[in-house]
Amino acid sequence: MHTNMITRRLGILSVALVALLTAGCSKQDTVTDLDFSQYKKSLATPTTETDKWIEENLRVPYNIQVLWRYADIETDMGYNVIPPSEENVQPFLETLNNVFIKSYIDIYKGNPTYRDSRDFIRTYVPKQILLLGEWEYTGNGTIRLGVAEGGRRIVLSGINYWRDASQMERFLHTIFHEFSHIMHQTKLYDIEFEKITKEGYTAQWANPTDNYSLRMAQAREQGFVSDYARKNRDEDFVETIAYYLMLTPEGWEDFLRNIDGSVKYDETKESVHKAGLSPDERQDALRDLDQKVITQGEIWNRHLDNIWDLLQKHIDSGEITAEARDQIMKAIDWGEVTDEQWDLIIRLTGKSLDDHYNDILAGAPKIIVTYDEVWAAHTDVIVKILENAANEGEIAPSVVGDVRQALKNKKLTPEQVALIQEKAGMTLDDLYQKKSTPAAKEAKILSITLDEKAEHQAAAAKIEAASKARDKIRQKQTFIAAYLKEKWGIDMDRLRDIVLANLAAVHNPSGTAQPIVSGMDARIIEKGLDSEFRCCIHDDDSPEHHPDGNSPKAELAPEK
Repeated sequence: MHTNMITRRLGILSVALVALLTAGCSKQDTVTDLDFSQYKKSLATPTTETDKWIEENLRVPYNIQVLWRYADIETDMGYNVIPPSEENVQPFLETLNNVFIKSYIDIYKGNPTYRDSRDFIRTYVPKQILLLGEWEYTGNGTIRLGVAEGGRRIVLSGINYWRDASQMERFLHTIFHEFSHIMHQTKLYDIEFEKITKEGYTAQWANPTDNYSLRMAQAREQGFVSDYARKNRDEDFVETIAYYLMLTPEGWEDFLRNIDGSVKYDETKESVHKAGLSPDERQDALRDLDQKVITQGEIWNRHLDNIWDLLQKHIDSGEITAEARDQIMKAIDWGEVTDEQWDLIIRLTGKSLDDHYNDILAGAPKIIVTYDEVWAAHTDVIVKILENAANEGEIAPSVVGDVRQALKNKKLTPEQVALIQEKAGMTLDDLYQKKSTPAAKEAKILSITLDEKAEHQAAAAKIEAASKARDKIRQKQTFIAAYLKEKWGIDMDRLRDIVLANLAAVHNPSGTAQPIVSGMDARIIEKGLDSEFRCCIHDDDSPEHHPDGNSPKAELAPEK
C-alpha cells in the first residue's frame, strides 16, 4: 500500500514535468538571441612588463616560476602578509639573477659535468620563488625572512624594504643560505663536521629578550659565524657558506680578527672575583701593606706641611708675617682661601694651591685610599660594633639602622656619637684613625690584588678563547671547501670571487666605474647588517626583531 502511493506520486510528478517541458518549447515562444559580451570578464591576470621580464629571464631559460601577486593559498596561513610592490619586483629579481644565478653559471663554465653550465641552475634551483612584501611576523618579537621548502620553493619576505642593489646583501645571504641547504640535502656532507663545535649546538639559539650583540659574540667565541648557526649542524654548515661567499678575503679575515674573546674575558674576571683570594694570596697582599697604601688624608697633611715650609721661608726673608702664614694655613685647612691669599701664594711660590697639591699627589709612590673608601670602612667598623651590642641585647636593633643612615648622611647626633664611643671604648677620631683607616687600607690592597689576579687570568682566557674560536671556524671553512670540491666540483674561493665580482657589477653597472662595494666586510657586519641577517627559521624559533624606527630588522635566517 505504502509502495503504491509512492509510485502514484512519482507518476503524477513525471506527467507534470513533461507538460512543463512541452509548454517551454511551444511554437508561440520566441527564442531571444542575447549578447553576453558585455558580461564577459577574463579570469586571467593581465600581463605586465614585470611578467614579461620574468617569462623571458627566469621561466623560459630556467623553468623558474616567480609568484609575486598575492594568493593566500600559496602563503603560510599563520602570518599576515602582503604582496611586494611591483616597482620592487623586477629590480630585485634582476640582482638575484645577475649575482646568484649567474655566479653558479659562471663557476660551471668549461666544467665537463654540464654540456651547458645553465643546466646546473635548471637541475637544482627551486622551480618556484615566492616574494612577499612584508616580513612574516611571528607574534613573539621575531620575524621570518626566508624559507626553503624541500628544494621545491624558496620564499623571500620583506621585499618592500628593498630599495636598491646596495641593500641586496641581506637577501643574497638568505638565498645562498637556502640554496646551500638544497645542495647538502642533495649530496650529503660527512657528519664529522658536527664534531668541530658539537657542544655548542642548541635549540635555544635565540631569545627575543636577549642582548643581541652579546649573544652574537658568545656564538662566535664558540666557533660559529652567527648565533643562528648554533641551532644545529645543518644551519651551521649553510650559515658558514653564506658568510664566506658574501665577504671579501680581507673582510673574512677582519671578521675572524674581530672575534677577540671579550665574552670569555668578562666571564673569567667575574669568576675570579667570585672565588676571591686564597689565604696565601691574602697574606701576601697584606704583608707589605703599610708600604703600599696611603690615604688622601695623608696626602693632604703632606700638602699642608709643604705649604707651611714654603711660607716659612718667606717669613724668614721678611716678605710675610707669621700671623699671615697662620691665617693662610687655617683658610686652606677649612677650605676658605680668599682671592688675595690665593694670589699671594702664587706670587711667593710661583704655583697655585692646586698645583702644589697635585705635585704632592703625583709624587706619592703608594696606592691612595680615598676619603669615600675610608668613610665606607668607618661605617662598616661602627655598624659591626653596634651589631655586636645589639646581639648582646645592649641596644635595640633599630638603633643600628638609625646610626647607619646617619653615617650615610655624615650627620651623627651627639647621642649617637656618645653611644659609638661608649661601645668602641675610644673617641670617634681615634676609631677613625686606629680602626677605620687601616680597614680601608686592607680592603683597598685586597681589592687591587684581586683585580690584578682577575686581569691576568682574564687576559690569558681572552687570547685562548679567540684563538680557539678562529681555529674552529677555519676548520669549518676547510671542511666545506673540501665538500664543495669533492661533491660539486666547485672551488669555494673562486665562487666567492665570482659572487663578489657579479655583485660589484650590479652596484656599478658602468664598465669603467670602480666598485663601491665588493661584498660585505666585517665592519658592515659588526655595525649593522647582522641585526638584519639570518636565513632559515621555523615558526617557533624565528630570529629576533630589532625595530629601528624606520623598518623592521631581524637576524636573517633561512629555513629548510
